[in-house]
Amino acid sequence: MTIKPKKPTAKPTAPRKDKPITLPDENRKVLPIAATNEDEARKRLAELYLLPNLYAARLVLAYNPKSSLDLVGVAAKMREHSQEVNGGDLSQAEAMLINQAQALQAIFTNFAERAYSQTGVVQIQTMLGLALKAQSQCRATLQTLVDVKYPRQATFIKQANIANQQQVNNGALSPGEPSREEKPIQSNELLEDQHGKRMDTGKTGAASGADPQLETVGAINRA
Repeated sequence: MTIKPKKPTAKPTAPRKDKPITLPDENRKVLPIAATNEDEARKRLAELYLLPNLYAARLVLAYNPKSSLDLVGVAAKMREHSQEVNGGDLSQAEAMLINQAQALQAIFTNFAERAYSQTGVVQIQTMLGLALKAQSQCRATLQTLVDVKYPRQATFIKQANIANQQQVNNGALSPGEPSREEKPIQSNELLEDQHGKRMDTGKTGAASGADPQLETVGAINRA
């Protein structure tokens, strides 16, 4: 009878750390399209590339060339953000605006400090100009954030006519039409009610001889 030596038990190995998943560069911009023929595939591809979230995803990939992002994943996430905004959830937009304001504040501080270390007038003006532009953009971003979080309410004010004298213009006059302001006001008055004015109700009387200098002259024979 022979006794075989026992094999040494294997020591437990430490858990292996998974490596980060990276996609090949040629697959980062691939869009899977379900189509039965080439014409349908072209039409579907055109529809996808005209989507707003896909436009934004392409820019994200263009500004992050060394990242492991893929076009489909970024476009899908942006679509989720759009659906949240359509549902009334503006938390993502508010977070984006406050972060942009903080980044612009950092740009303003950087250029302002660099302007302080300059010695030439032109360099100081250039750095301060860039700093103030960043500061203005930061202020505008914060104002946009306030408008998004607390939208302004429309106010309706009724017009009150408190003028004692008011002029109303009813449009321009056509050529040849008399002016409405030049017509005199005709008064309806009785002459008998005014002193020194009487109504002439009789016929013309005969000439008298009291004043011969004012008698009627004869007819004038014209040439």
